[in-house]
This record gives sequence, C-alpha cells and structure tokens, in this order.
Amino acid sequence: MDLQSRARLAQEKLRKQKGVGGGSVKRDDPVQAANVRARRKFKVSLALLVGVFLWFTGLHIGGLYLFTRGFLLNRIVLDNVSTMDSLASIGGNAYDGGWHPKIFDKVVIVVIDALRYDFLTPVEGSSAAYHNAFTLPHELSSAHPENSLLFEFIADPPTTTLQRLKGLTTGSLPTFIDAGSNFAGTAIEEDNLIHQLKAQNRTIAFLGDDTWTSLFPGAFDISHPYDSFNVWDLHTVDNGVKEHLFPLLASANQSSWDVLIAHFLGVDHAGHRYGPDHPAMTGKLGEMNEVLTRVVEQIADDTLLVVFGDHGMDGRGDHGGDSYDEVSAGLWLYSKEPRFAPMSSGRSISQVDLVPTLALALGLPIPYNNLGTPIPEVFLGLVSDYTNLASVTKLAAHQVQQYAATYGTDLDLTLAQSFLDLASKTTDAKEQVEFYVQYQKAVLEVCRRMWAQFDMSKMVTGIVTLLGSLGVLAGYVRGTFTRQSGPIVVAATVGSGVGSVVIMLVGRILGLSGLSWGERAVFGSGMGSMMGYVGMSVLSTPQLECITPRNAWGWLAAFLTLTHASIFASNSFTVWEDRVVPYLLSTFGFLALLHSFSISVSGERWLGVYHSMVFMGLTRIAAGIRVCREEQMPNCVSTFYSGQNTTVSSLWALIGLGMVALLLPGLIRAFLHQTKSYEGPASMFIGVGLRMGLALVTVYWTLDTADNGEWLGEGVESLGVKLTLAKIVLGLAVVAGNVAWAWGQQLCIRVDVRKSAAAAASAENKDGVQVAIVGYANVFGSYYLLFLLNAFLAITLVLKPMGGLSFAILLWQLLTLLEILDLNGITESAIGPVVLGLLAHAHFFSTGHQGTLPSIQWDTAFIAVEKVVYPISPLLVILNTYGAFVLTTLAVPLPILWKRNPETSRTLRDVGGACATYILYHATVTLSAVIFAGWFRRHLMVWKIFAPRFMMGALGLTVVDLMVALAAVGFGAGSTISAVAEVFGYRA
Repeated sequence: MDLQSRARLAQEKLRKQKGVGGGSVKRDDPVQAANVRARRKFKVSLALLVGVFLWFTGLHIGGLYLFTRGFLLNRIVLDNVSTMDSLASIGGNAYDGGWHPKIFDKVVIVVIDALRYDFLTPVEGSSAAYHNAFTLPHELSSAHPENSLLFEFIADPPTTTLQRLKGLTTGSLPTFIDAGSNFAGTAIEEDNLIHQLKAQNRTIAFLGDDTWTSLFPGAFDISHPYDSFNVWDLHTVDNGVKEHLFPLLASANQSSWDVLIAHFLGVDHAGHRYGPDHPAMTGKLGEMNEVLTRVVEQIADDTLLVVFGDHGMDGRGDHGGDSYDEVSAGLWLYSKEPRFAPMSSGRSISQVDLVPTLALALGLPIPYNNLGTPIPEVFLGLVSDYTNLASVTKLAAHQVQQYAATYGTDLDLTLAQSFLDLASKTTDAKEQVEFYVQYQKAVLEVCRRMWAQFDMSKMVTGIVTLLGSLGVLAGYVRGTFTRQSGPIVVAATVGSGVGSVVIMLVGRILGLSGLSWGERAVFGSGMGSMMGYVGMSVLSTPQLECITPRNAWGWLAAFLTLTHASIFASNSFTVWEDRVVPYLLSTFGFLALLHSFSISVSGERWLGVYHSMVFMGLTRIAAGIRVCREEQMPNCVSTFYSGQNTTVSSLWALIGLGMVALLLPGLIRAFLHQTKSYEGPASMFIGVGLRMGLALVTVYWTLDTADNGEWLGEGVESLGVKLTLAKIVLGLAVVAGNVAWAWGQQLCIRVDVRKSAAAAASAENKDGVQVAIVGYANVFGSYYLLFLLNAFLAITLVLKPMGGLSFAILLWQLLTLLEILDLNGITESAIGPVVLGLLAHAHFFSTGHQGTLPSIQWDTAFIAVEKVVYPISPLLVILNTYGAFVLTTLAVPLPILWKRNPETSRTLRDVGGACATYILYHATVTLSAVIFAGWFRRHLMVWKIFAPRFMMGALGLTVVDLMVALAAVGFGAGSTISAVAEVFGYRA
C-alpha cells in the first residue's frame, strides 16, 4: 500500500475515532483479518518481552540479595538477661536488689535530637547561628563542677535515631544494616535499660519521638508519643513534650513516675530543613535553653538530670554517616546536690558508657549486651573514692567478659585478657580502674571489627549469580541484532530451571550448606542461565556471533561502560564519581562533534555540529550543580543550596524554575516542529498541560521557600496550599496525563485533504483529492514523548528547585541526544542507551545527591502528604533520589522511535534491544561496585565509601529493571507501537 493510500486509510480511521481493537472484522475483508492476527501476535510478543525483562529483574534482585546477606553486617542478638542471680557469677555483691547502691532515686532523661557538642560550647564573637544560644549546661558546669558534668558524647555510626536509641539503651553497637530500618523500627529484643527498669517495677513516663514506642511497645506507664518523621515541622513534637513535661515535674506529680523521658525533635528538624547555620536553629536552641532552665528549677534533690543528643549533624543538617560533626553529640549530667568529681573540660566519652552508668547509679543490673564502662566522675564522688570506682568498673568489665564468652569463640580477646589479668594482680584501686577500662576498650574494638565479619559463601554466590545474569543479558543484546534472541532466552530459561533444581539437590555436596533452599535456587538460576547461554553459543556457532561490538560506536559504548565501572577500584575515584561521569559524557559529545563533520548533507552536518556543542555545553552546566560530600572538602563548593551550611534553596533557583516553566514548552515545540509533529494532542499536552504543571511546581517551591524565610509572617505557613498544589500536579501528570495518553491514543499528526490538479491528472485518482499526513515522519517519537513528559512533570515536583533546573537540562540533553543519534545514523547503536545511563548518573549528582546516606532528601516524603503515608512517602523519596534514573529509563525507547518510519518492521525487537543494552550498562556498573565493595571489605573506608556506593547502585539497578519491564516497554513502548499500528497497520 503506497503512502497516498495509507494516508486515506489514516484519515478514515481518525475520522471514525476507532480505538485499539475498534471496528468489526468482516469475513470477506482479508486486510482487516490480517491486521487482527498481527495485533494478537504483537500482544503476545509484548507480553513475552516484558516477561524476559522481569526474569532479568529477578536474577539481579536474587544476586544482590545473596551478596547483601553476606556483606551487610548483622550482629547476633543474645537473648540473655542480667539478673540478681547472675551477679554472683561476675564477682559482685547485691545491694538492696541492685548491683550497686542507688545514687539517685529518680532520673529525668531529656533527649535533644541531633544536639551537636559544639552547640553547647560558647564561642566568643562567633556569628554562627548555633553558637551561644544554648548556654545553661556550660554555665552550670563551669560554676558548679560538683553538680554538673558536660561531655562530648561520641556516637557509633550509623548516626540514625533508631540505631542510636538502641545503643543508648542496650550499651551495644548497631551494625550497618540497621540503618535501613531507621523509619520502620521494631521492638528491641535484647536486654536493655527499659527492661531492667520494668523488672524492678519502676514507673516510666515517656514524651516525644514515637520511635521509643516502636522500640519498647507497652513499656511506658505514662505515654505521649508524637510522629517523628515530618522534618518540616519544627514545633509540634516540642510543644507536645512541653505541654506534658512541666505538669509531670510539678512537686505534686513527681511521685507518679520514677523515670521521665522527654525526646525533643525541633533541633534535628531545624537542621534538616534549614541547616545548622540558620536563625531557626538559634530559636530552637534558645527554646531548649529555656526548657532546661525550668527543668533544673523543678527537679528534686534525689533526681539526676541527663541531657544528651543521640547524634550530631553535618554542615547541611543531615546525619547517618560517620563524619566528625555527625558522631559528635553532647552529654550533660546535672544534680541539685553536689555529687560528682570535677572533670577536665572537653572530655570525650563513648555513648555506650551511658548504659552502665545509669544502671549502676539507679541500682539496676547492667544489661547483658553492654560494652560500655561507667563514667568515672559519677562514682568517684566528692572524695575521689577510687575503691568504689574500681568496684563498678570491675562489675562492668566482668559483665563484658561474660557477654564475650557467651557470644562465641570467634572473638580474639588475647590482648584484652592481658589487661584483665593485670587488674587481678594489683591491689592499687587506680591501677585496677585503668586496667579494667583498657580491657573494656579492647573488647569494644574487637567487637567493632568482629561485627565487620562477612559471609564469603553468600557474597561469592551473589557475585556469580550477577555475573551469570550479565552474560545472558549481553548475549541477549547481541542476539537482537543477529535474530537469535529467542533461542538465547529459551536456552537460558531452561538452563535456569535445571540449574535451580540441581543446585538445590547437590548444594550441600558443593559446600553450599550455609545457603537456604531459596538462596540455592537463586544461585542455581544464575549459574544455569549462564550455562544454557554458553551451550547455545557452542551449538549455534557460527550462526550466533560472539559478544563483540559491531562498529566504532559500539566500541565507544563498551569503553565508556568499562571506564565507569573501573573507577570503583579506587576510593578516590569513587569519591569523585560526580566529576568522572561528566568527562565521559563530554567524550561522547566531542567524538559526536568530530563525526558530524563527515555527514554528507551540508545542512545536517552543521546541525549535527550544533547539537553536539549544545550537548557538551549542557553537560558542563549541569556538572556545576552539586552537593559536596565530606571527603571532597575543602576542594569542593556546593551550589545546590543557597549556601554551604544550609538546605534552603536560593532565590535564583526559584527564578530559574520559573524560567523553565516559561521557556521549556517552547523548546520542546521547536524540536517537534522540525518534523511538523506539533499536532493533535501535542499542543494540549505541552503548551497547556506541561506549562501549567511547571507553573504550579514553581508556585509550590516558592511557597516552600516563603515558609522557610518566613516571608508570610512569623509562624505562618502555607502547608494546606502546598499539599493541594502537589496533589494537583501529581494528579495531572500521573493520572490524567497517562489516562488521556494511553486510552485516547491520539497521534501527533494531522491529515490534510485538498484538491490537486496534479492528482486529478492521475488515472487512479479521478476525484483529484490529495491526502497528506502532517507529522508522519516522527509519528512514533512524538507520541512517546508525551508519555515521557508526564513522568518529567511528576518528578520535577519532588525535586528541590535547583534539582528542577538540573532536570530541565536533562530533558534538553535527551532531545539533543535524539538529534545527534539520528543525524549520525546511530539510533540503533549501543552508544545511545549507554549515554542515557551516564546521564542518569550525572543528574543523580546534579539533583543534590551523592553515594552517601546523609544526602538522601528525606523531607521530600511530605511533598504531597502531611504525615508518613505508606507507600506514598517512601515512593516520593525514591522518586526524588532516583528521578534521573527513572526519566532516562523511560527515554530508552525514544532513540529507536524517533523519526522512525511507520512502515519499518521489528520495532518492538529494536526497543527490546535498546532497553537490554541500557540494563547491561547499569548491571555492569553495579556489579563492579558490588565486587569492589566485597574486595575492599576490610578497607578503612568500606562503610564510608564502598558500601554506600554499592547500596546506591543496587537500588538503582532494581529501579531501572522494574521501570524497563513495566513502564518503558510494557506501558510506554507497547502503547505507542499499538497506537501507531492501529492507524498505519501492524508490522512484524
């Protein structure tokens, strides 16, 4: 059928507005019957392709799961509980039901979340907002050293609240894997201070952060918990705590409790929202100063006041890692009666030391898993009683010894035991104290190293599984060009099934007894699929070509992929990955520029040169948008926020976001005008929907900045308006836009019908009517682009203003890349998907992220909801973090569909090949991060650099896999090809 006839058919179909499957098939109409058969075949092929990508997803998740199980640390939790009966076994004597005579009858514990130590130390002449606002602890410690002790309180990473509360109540160390549960806390099962208090029938009152109620369900006799995750809310929790705290401290009510815990969150939330160097921090620290002034006035003489931060915060107000500012918290102990030995100023103690101190001061047994030692100043007293101090340090040391013995023989305690032996040989109390403290420190250090133990069998099987999936994926990519992808999938699938069964049956013989049946099945699936593919390769030679690039562009794609993957062999290159990726993108841009000069058509030649130069320029601009990680300092300047020590967006970012709303739709229209594709729904989607959506996004972030800067007046916030705007944008982009796009199936074309003398002269066209399809040259690409823009709008909303600017640059780069690939005739080359993968990483960094825990922008969980709502809140954070990955994944089919002739066959196959290439790039980079994280497992920086980068890559690969299977192929490309085929006919 010639173009004129197909144009007439398109006109007729558009006039009747038939959807997919629309119209009845006449028995005597072979054309329609063939079209129905082709449609059914297409649906089957699409379902099979989605299934293949889901299978790859399963292999990747399985391999990552196995490696993670062996790599991320997991401490064995002992269920032993310290009791009065166990006191004799460690050489202690009972005192009135406790391990030590009570020093205090009651205790008030005030937790000020993220209270960094330097927030409590005065600095003369400092202009920092966090200095000289919280003065009470230092003033009382200086004036009354027998009543007040102020320490630097060193936390063990990860510095997330839940893990710190575990350590602060059990006296043990959290492990890195615990960081993932920070916002889904589960009850503490090991022995802890709260359990010991309840065992002695002490009455506990709790106020504040609801993390405590998830850790200790049903433990509190008086409880007023508040939601802890809304980091934009500085006052609700603190006001609630104050509302109940002071009535409980009234003398008439102090008999209603023995322990009072109050956990304030305002300082932490001010840090997250603004950074520490902001007037809001001054206000919150001043408020805490006033609160503690009233508490000091109201507590009784027999009450110990304990004030501490669970962790600190970095220069942007974040925490989770192990930088000095994150682990440096403050601890203040106060008693109205003089009870303490004066201390040297600025002394540092470990947070695990608080547990044995409180336990013995309150007459409790020390929790069984404790690894701390008592704070000397509390037990020396006013007369420097070293005999008493030696007694309590001996109790703690022997408790640690008992715990170590119960934990297992894997602990190498040779050095530690020597200190214990020395303590037993001396009668000098001071020397005993020193040896017991050295013993405790030695055991603590051994445990820190011990809980960095790795399950090598699981790690190796995970890596092998990923290698197997990588091999099959590479074979599938090559098979799409040699028409052998079908046999490859069949062979690999059969091998996967056989391998799973074999490994499950003979796994014990192969030394895999440490793996569960399910883990053996995953490992066998990866191994078997690889073996099936290798077998297919041997049997099919030479029909099945080896896995090698087909041309120079393919070699460039391989070079860029392997170069990116190789940087994880060095901690320095890993730290500076945000600088490496733009160089790789610029390499592509420069080579595209050189190649454009070889284009034969003059107009296209200079257009290729222009787009290559624009691509390199945009890459450079985007690289200038960044958030620095600690290891990059001082050779880095953050530009993402309005300053180095804040998380507030700059006014220039808001102006830029407004310019994006104004100009970006026009830019997109210019690209579509080249092929006359700004037709049909394009003007409504781009000129109206996208423009209005971006305008609402700008208003949203302007209101948010107004709230941060109190432009609307002190205490006035626009939360309700912002929530409404966010819901409108998400509804417009995710729901309305995609429904209209997928079910409307209106292509970006226009059919023109006009009389033509030339057409009338033709014998086959007696009526002289000429039909032209405007937008025919890019009918696939223009329609798919509308789908991509829906995702672009939704993601832009959840990015900070500067991130929105970066995302607009990304979209411009995507459109420019499409032209570069088309003009150079390499739309089906592997270079397109690889460059898209590099863009995903480049804009991961330029949207304000790094391969570190503190860079996660948790506050975006509340962009459309007022409190934590599952699964919406986690999805918003994931979309904010991996927005660039999502958009580039959805863009992978575009190079194949851009300016593709509707008459071309095997469109779905080519889309599948491009998507597989894109996954292959991400899988290679992630596998490298996995391998080097395992290789450097004993490296000093493993938990600071290599482990976070591996976890970032693992989650990113999972997002990519799922988005390819379900969105890019299953929904986006499938709907696009179907919509075009309904008008122009299906092509096998």
